[in-house]
Amino acid sequence: MHERILISDIDLTDERYRISSDNDIISLAQSIKNMGLINIPVVKANDHGFIVVSGFGRIKAMVHNGTEEIQARVLPQNRAGVSSARTKNLQHDKGAERAGELHQDETLPQNGQAELDLDLDFEAVLISISDNAFQREFDTMEQAKAVVLLSKFMNFTEIAEKSSFIFNAKMNSLLVQKLFTTGSMPKE
Repeated sequence: MHERILISDIDLTDERYRISSDNDIISLAQSIKNMGLINIPVVKANDHGFIVVSGFGRIKAMVHNGTEEIQARVLPQNRAGVSSARTKNLQHDKGAERAGELHQDETLPQNGQAELDLDLDFEAVLISISDNAFQREFDTMEQAKAVVLLSKFMNFTEIAEKSSFIFNAKMNSLLVQKLFTTGSMPKE
């Protein structure tokens, strides 16, 4: 659903769905000022307002321009029946005994980011990745971050099988596993 929302109601510090690194906000702000906002951001409602799913740069550019209210696609808060990383992790735990029976490229990733796992929404992860991937090619680090997010819901083989629909690029499970390893490295 598209709504007009106050930028002040958006938590710009919550970057759980962020894929891209910072871009040139000044140029983007000038473009928005001249051409208008062509592709509206996607936000997700929560108890305190909204968090950004896609459009971090666009929202920051609008802030730079002094805009107080924006048009955005608003995803609802998590509700019963929506796949979250919390429910997926419970399924992973139940399937842990059979994990040893899977091929190496089908193992269920574990990456030690439990505090982030609890608050991810599968639909929002897919939108965050696809909204960016179908506009431009991802660099390696963006692909790695996206794979780590997807691994909370899918195994490497599933990610590879659906990669063309999610990333706008075909990947094999070995590449997905390598991207996961890269994206899971500690940040300095």
